[in-house]
Amino acid sequence: MIPIARFPASTPRRIAFARRLEAARHRAARLRSALLLAAAVAVAATLLAPAASPAQQATPAAGAKPAAPLQKVTFATNWKAQAAHGGFYQAAADGTYARYGL
Repeated sequence: MIPIARFPASTPRRIAFARRLEAARHRAARLRSALLLAAAVAVAATLLAPAASPAQQATPAAGAKPAAPLQKVTFATNWKAQAAHGGFYQAAADGTYARYGL
């Protein structure tokens, strides 16, 4: 093994090694992020599947009063979609907000 002191700090071999190491770390970080996102989506789908069942959705009673006019609500998420926002989109898709007048 050649002692480190014999190589200047910016030799092409060191630069190439540093670039390969940085690329490998970047790929590992992206893989971890993708796996975490996939796990979060799987958990959310498992938890929301019974809630999305049409047989379990609430239906208004025959003698119930008509709902009040819908109140306008504006919802904004962070700058990119995240698994934590899934409940908001599911509620919009299955009509939960409309049932509660929002």
